[in-house]
Amino acid sequence: NERGYGQKTQSEKELEKAKKRLETRIKNMQGQLAERQDSGLRFDDLGIDAVFVDEADLYKNLQYQTRKTRVKGLPNTKSQRAFDMHVKTRIVREGHGGRGVVFATGTPISNTIAELWTMMRYLAPETMKALGIGHFDAWATTFGQAVQAPEMTATGKFQMVTRFAKFQNVPELSKLFQTVADVVMSEDMPYLSAYKPKLKGGEPEIVAVPSTDAL
Repeated sequence: NERGYGQKTQSEKELEKAKKRLETRIKNMQGQLAERQDSGLRFDDLGIDAVFVDEADLYKNLQYQTRKTRVKGLPNTKSQRAFDMHVKTRIVREGHGGRGVVFATGTPISNTIAELWTMMRYLAPETMKALGIGHFDAWATTFGQAVQAPEMTATGKFQMVTRFAKFQNVPELSKLFQTVADVVMSEDMPYLSAYKPKLKGGEPEIVAVPSTDAL
């Protein structure tokens, strides 16, 4: 899709570059697979009925396509471990009517709110597609908010930065997430209180240390 006098927009150029990178990556993976195809059974030949993944946050760096390349707070790394997990969970889900994948983690979101999209992509891709938010940009427009604020650069100067940093439509997002998530809070597990050490004085206390020449 070209605009004006045959000139492509910046977003179109970036999408074309992303497409070429993805095609190159797939070709490289196909070549690696061809070299190892006689080394053992394929994953989808093993008859696996379910995948249970502990510390699922280790697989949060799953690549996605977006036009929001100039918005901070959207790291888009290409983790081979996450991509491998994505393929395997997709095989299991497709073979068992969208079921058979269980993730467990205490930190589904640790660095950016976009990580919630990744968790939903693993666990409920069909639901998001049916709701019209199967693509990251559609999900981000519905549930995320880009905020402009001054931030200090490495040189000590301030500049305006657009960062993907806030949720919106939270009740709807929470309802959607809870279709696949069983959230357990510490108060739901009173038996753990016996293993938690007591704070002296019952609450956090600030201890002021006198400054010294060395400090």
